[in-house]
Amino acid sequence: AQFISFMVHDPEVGKIMGYDRGILSTTEQYDAFVPTDDQNKGVKAYEEEVAKAGVLGKITPHPSGADVVEAAFLRIGGEVSQGKTKPADAAKALFSEAKAAFAG
Repeated sequence: AQFISFMVHDPEVGKIMGYDRGILSTTEQYDAFVPTDDQNKGVKAYEEEVAKAGVLGKITPHPSGADVVEAAFLRIGGEVSQGKTKPADAAKALFSEAKAAFAG
């Protein structure tokens, strides 16, 4: 949990990673990242243009447990695609794991 919190919230991670993992996940990281190449400058300019237009709200982190649900989704989806789990059973398992992840 500490590692995930560090990767999502620490401004230094934003400075180092930039847009390598997609759009920066928190306002602190977004504010810390200063692109130096034309491609990333273009991405930042586009984000600022969209934000000024009022299309997007403030950047907020994913809800607690979202990473656990995503991992479960990928794992369970793989089990279905390999024929190891029936789709109905997979759906029950995913919802059960998601409920537990979001509860704690």
